[in-house]
Amino acid sequence: MSTSAITGTNSSNSSTSSTSSSSSTDVSKDEFLQLLVTQMQNQDPLDPTDNTEFLAQLAQFSSLEQMQNLNTTASTISQNQQILEGSSLVGKTVTGTDSSGNAVSGVVDSVTFTSTATTVNVNGTNVPLSNVSEVN
Repeated sequence: MSTSAITGTNSSNSSTSSTSSSSSTDVSKDEFLQLLVTQMQNQDPLDPTDNTEFLAQLAQFSSLEQMQNLNTTASTISQNQQILEGSSLVGKTVTGTDSSGNAVSGVVDSVTFTSTATTVNVNGTNVPLSNVSEVN
């Protein structure tokens, strides 16, 4: 009887592992809590889960959540840094290559920010910020 509950929990754990890698952070948190509640509901009443084991699982969940928050913060800082770098180039003469590899040189007219990249507009040509090799 407890074997089937353990098997059921393991199969849920397997599906949680496979879906959490491709899903968003909120879903994986919910799945983890759902798994924890299911584990508590299906535990053997004559041999309940040890308090230290339960606390260890909660600590792991808290640690995971904090790492995800740290990752989000680092990503935001990186995006803000690119925005600052790009905006500081407006009006300056730069040299670099466009996305096709063609050499471009001139004054930066504007900066475009997207979720994937920051580009500077030099004489009507978009140059990825990472391809700027010289600033005068």
